[in-house]
Amino acid sequence: MASSRGLLSKSAALPVLLLATLASCTTPEPQPTPFQPSGEFSLDAVLGDGEVGCRKMLDTYCSALHSPETQGNIRVGRGPDSLPILQGTTRNDFSSEYYLYSAAKLRAKDSLPADFRSVLDAQGYFDSLVRAMNRPPRSQMNLEKRALSMRREFELDQIWNGALSETVLRRMSKSFVGYHRLRDDLIPIEQSVERKRTRRELISEISRAIWKRDRNWSKVEANFEVLRERFLSVIDALDIPEDVRAAWKERMSSVKLVIPGAIPAIADSECSTTQANAFYYSYLNVLTVCAGDFNSEDILQTVAHELAHSLDFDRALYLRQKRSAFGRSLTALRREVCMPESFSCANWESFKSRIEPELAELKDFRPELPEFQSCLKRRTTSKTLAPADIQRLAEKEINDQVSTLANAGIFLRITKDRVPLPDGKTTKNPNYLDPCGYKIWSLDEEPIDDELTQLLFFTAEYRCSPLDDRKEKLRAAINASKALAVQVSAAAIGMEGEYSEREDLADEGYASSPVERFADVLGSYAFADYLSHMKRMSQRRHTFLASSSWQCDAPSLESLYPEENSVEQAFVFDSHSESDTRKKEMFTQPVRSALGCAQDFAFKSCELGFRKKTAQSLASGG
Repeated sequence: MASSRGLLSKSAALPVLLLATLASCTTPEPQPTPFQPSGEFSLDAVLGDGEVGCRKMLDTYCSALHSPETQGNIRVGRGPDSLPILQGTTRNDFSSEYYLYSAAKLRAKDSLPADFRSVLDAQGYFDSLVRAMNRPPRSQMNLEKRALSMRREFELDQIWNGALSETVLRRMSKSFVGYHRLRDDLIPIEQSVERKRTRRELISEISRAIWKRDRNWSKVEANFEVLRERFLSVIDALDIPEDVRAAWKERMSSVKLVIPGAIPAIADSECSTTQANAFYYSYLNVLTVCAGDFNSEDILQTVAHELAHSLDFDRALYLRQKRSAFGRSLTALRREVCMPESFSCANWESFKSRIEPELAELKDFRPELPEFQSCLKRRTTSKTLAPADIQRLAEKEINDQVSTLANAGIFLRITKDRVPLPDGKTTKNPNYLDPCGYKIWSLDEEPIDDELTQLLFFTAEYRCSPLDDRKEKLRAAINASKALAVQVSAAAIGMEGEYSEREDLADEGYASSPVERFADVLGSYAFADYLSHMKRMSQRRHTFLASSSWQCDAPSLESLYPEENSVEQAFVFDSHSESDTRKKEMFTQPVRSALGCAQDFAFKSCELGFRKKTAQSLASGG
């Protein structure tokens, strides 16, 4: 057995490239690469360049990554092709994600929204940030210096978050005269929703400014396009029905990559700062990699996984619903209801007359590759959905939905052109008879059973009601919309069946979603094809390992007692497989072939076949 000394070519302690001490009121520019790992991991130096066990290879790397010498920071491979992994801390004890995010803010400060930047400048934010980043290691601090360092970090967070709130306040005051004078409890729901929209827009502007020209983000963009091409090649090679092949190629070609936080509809301040994760948004067909991820590790495997979600069951289901006759009718209804001046009761009556037959058409939906999907279910389902079960679950879901909306007073507010303030005054309701106004962000991307559908039905029914009694008119509209929404929910649940992600269906043993395991397997095929284009086996292996860093568990109870942890994890309801199972899932046949590693573990895999004319070239790594 090789010692840890043999894994590392030299000490892997992280030097911090400290920012220059302030010599004037001008904030110095940070270096392009704030720090780099000095330790190096070379697999062939330890295990040789021949065939090795797949899990042994990964476990050897993970042991090196989280060894006492490296503590999460390592350079994988040798020479110009080596890849830096920064999952630990700097010498002065900042997490790599936080340090690189802070450095990116300093580089992009001149590109930040002017109104936001002015608030930060007024409080000396950037000078304070540089001072904080230049702090000594905690081991060199006495108690007072540590307390001062903590205080400065808290103050930095307060200044940044305060600047966000102040900028939102100023923008809202331009749109709503006197807004800044309102107490929080006097702000109408409609303006509160608008405030959330304004905040999301601001976060999007900031995110684009920080990451648009960032070097690490540029790598994500380049790798995204290469992996998309690899995916299209894999789809051509798979032994699947031609209609599925055509659908998958169309879906893969249409996916868009966006900067984390760049789209207001999904603006997430955590993803655009230090969170280490990635997301595919099925309803928007966009993919993003969070800043904490692309700043700390190689993201090839992550991007391949997220791209695979564009081919999964959820995306196929969503497209079938939106492109159906009912989906098109619902889009037209939304357009009419949310633009009150164009609303027609005749069109509403026509919609209601078509809803039952159009929903019935959705029953012909069939999942792509059902045997493969069933194999990928994380849990074996013990029950089969009967019509009575579907009706019961749909009624429960809509009852809960109506209760939530009624509790928030949304039904009543939609019907009033003026709404009261807590001080007794009234103000114009900007969302009068416009249910779309109560969605923080709506791009007509909602699934057919979204709560907005319920509100569309309610608004249309209320507008067209012949009743004069306002109380009865409201009650009748809620009940009518509820009955229609139950029909839609039942249709959606019936389409999802045993592959549904709904918690109620999973809890009762009716369903288990295959989408995460699907993305792991299909993503591994594209990643294997990417690796197969590298001539040197050592480069393939090091690239795979660098992209698998997220699978390496830092020292913990779970890593110390893996067998007992697997027992505990079996009781966790999570769409992702538990850690050990997921590591095995990644070593599909194409990956093993590309890496020249042998299956040294027991695992019942779920895989697709390849067409004879291309299977050999793909499997051999050619």
